[in-house]
Amino acid sequence: MTQNSIIAILRTLSMIFGGALLFVALITMGEEGFVSGITVFSVGILQFIVLQFMASVLETKKETLDKLTEIEGKLKE
Repeated sequence: MTQNSIIAILRTLSMIFGGALLFVALITMGEEGFVSGITVFSVGILQFIVLQFMASVLETKKETLDKLTEIEGKLKE
């Protein structure tokens, strides 16, 4: 599995889980109360941010490794 596919999977999962938790938060607000709904919503936002951050870190790492490989190739010449 390449890094690009892992990044795509992380971004997709963050959107799927974010949407699911938003839906659960709306249902929770109606049945359990406002505070419970806001708690679930906050967890959903936090989870979305963490997964997007992980994908960004992997993307940056890949770009940095590509640049280092390019520099190494130039130095060997």
